[in-house]
Amino acid sequence: MRKPVKVGLVGLGGWTRSIVEAVEKSKKLELASCFSRTEEKRERFAQEHECRSVRSYEEMVKDKDIEGVLLITPNYTHAEQTVLAAGHSKNVFVDKPIANTIENGKKVIRACRENKVILSVGHNSRRMAEVREMKSLVARGALGKVLSAEANYSHSGGLSLTSQQWRWDENKCPALPLMQLGIHHIDNLVYLLGSVRRVFSFMGRIYFSAPNKDTTMTLMEFSGGTIGYLGSNYISPQVYYLNLHGTKANLFFNLREGLYIQKSGATRREKIEVREVDTVLEELEEFADCIRENKKPEVGGEKGLESLAIVEAAIRSSKSGKPVDIEEIT
Repeated sequence: MRKPVKVGLVGLGGWTRSIVEAVEKSKKLELASCFSRTEEKRERFAQEHECRSVRSYEEMVKDKDIEGVLLITPNYTHAEQTVLAAGHSKNVFVDKPIANTIENGKKVIRACRENKVILSVGHNSRRMAEVREMKSLVARGALGKVLSAEANYSHSGGLSLTSQQWRWDENKCPALPLMQLGIHHIDNLVYLLGSVRRVFSFMGRIYFSAPNKDTTMTLMEFSGGTIGYLGSNYISPQVYYLNLHGTKANLFFNLREGLYIQKSGATRREKIEVREVDTVLEELEEFADCIRENKKPEVGGEKGLESLAIVEAAIRSSKSGKPVDIEEIT
């Protein structure tokens, strides 16, 4: 059996728990060190998870035993942290989005390419069993021509947001619900339907006390002709659905209820049973495989940048009141 890949974990926020649980399940990865700017937090975490606490990120990336870093950090820090890691020959797994801006996203890709390290972007939603099954059904022609798509990912995280948190600041997290939540479905939709040609978006601050957007509505025109809608807000009770409408059948995926199909002529939906997978474990073990076997990750820098470009197009559209071509962004 090959040696597990030794990784350092950066950022000890809420999503870190899912990341750590996956690493500790895996025989392909070993959590060797951790870093947070808060000393007490990182020392406690290191003791709980039997890894080494480091005093700085620089100390971690200079450690010759560390083969890769897991960046579960604020979006606006991704570029600087990735460039530094790549410069020390560390492979990088960075949670979505790849960066906060297109310019920084390109810096991330360039740094990893020039230093010949793996870059994997944490878009795990496409790995859900239901989304994989939707992809299979679309590919097999079960839906016929896909005419339209509709998706929404929203939750009430904004109700507890404070000015001390980075998401509060529009400069650090522009288009907050789309950048943090909707981007999951952007990647899903591109995975299912192909590239986006044009974007039109409305964004507003309807309820927030924070100086940031709390609600976004975005239309996307795909290169294959399909038109899609994506809604996202940071205020309402949780919503997560993804639906496709075709000439032969419709698909309905709701996170709480599962995946259903309604075939042409049918008056009822039929449930499609799937075997659930641990999406975080799958993407992290893929990261380890890429390091050991010199493979390419399913979602590397270019795919991460593609999703970010759609968010950026939506931001520009909301400001101009006009559709924005993706070609203008990339």
